[in-house]
Amino acid sequence: MKGYESMRVAQVIINRPAKQLHKPLSYLMPEKFGNVLPGTRVLIPLGHSREEGILIGYEELVEPPEFTLRNIVQVLDSEPWFTPEMMDTARRLNEYYLFSYGDALRLFTVNKTLKSYEAPKEEWLVVMPDFSIDQFSERKKKQRELAQYLLEVGGASKALLLAKGYSRMVIKQVSEAKGITIESRFKATKTTFTELLTEEVNIPLTQAQQAVYEPIQEAMNSHEHKTFLLHGVTGSGKTQLYLRATAKCISQDKTAIILVPEIILTDQIVRRFVETFWR
Repeated sequence: MKGYESMRVAQVIINRPAKQLHKPLSYLMPEKFGNVLPGTRVLIPLGHSREEGILIGYEELVEPPEFTLRNIVQVLDSEPWFTPEMMDTARRLNEYYLFSYGDALRLFTVNKTLKSYEAPKEEWLVVMPDFSIDQFSERKKKQRELAQYLLEVGGASKALLLAKGYSRMVIKQVSEAKGITIESRFKATKTTFTELLTEEVNIPLTQAQQAVYEPIQEAMNSHEHKTFLLHGVTGSGKTQLYLRATAKCISQDKTAIILVPEIILTDQIVRRFVETFWR
């Protein structure tokens, strides 16, 4: 536009797992911050809150924007967290695998934690050698039941115990008993399972599913390595067979790895496996 001087606009990726925020947002970099290099963390306004973001570059606007640009509030680092090579790799992952830019950058945060990625923690009741069920009288049936469970598994999160039906009062009383230590642990990843929840695994298979599952089961029972390719349209019940085969594998004291080829389905499939096998 005639008479308009180009404007240098900062492109920022917000570290938040919301789909609409996977694309960079535009902000103005105040002159007082000087020459801030890409790969640096910045604090930016978003709606009525402030968010941590990552400066991924600059863009020159040759025409006035149709919206009001807001200023970056603060520069959080004296030097970039991410090198140009890291950012280029993250960009390629984002473009080729439909992997969000923020998730890709997280792969490079060894010994560093991005604010939005701080893993949530939960309290665990952990059994020590001097813990005994005899601390609870016969009248305290729920406390004794919980104590016995903890002795069997060695420890459990309060969230899991609540899900199992124990009241907060019972959990509190057992947590204060001799031989119980309260630990703050990161919430478990969804790749290992110590307890099998059988509701979905026990859903009866259809005739077609059973026909497909039988040779898989036979191979697992005979400990014979075989490859099976399942072909079926979306919603035909393939995931149910994966669940059943995984449960069979775990029952044989083995482990299973589930590879999800379509990133868009990852959350949905992981949720089903977590709900079935818990931790």
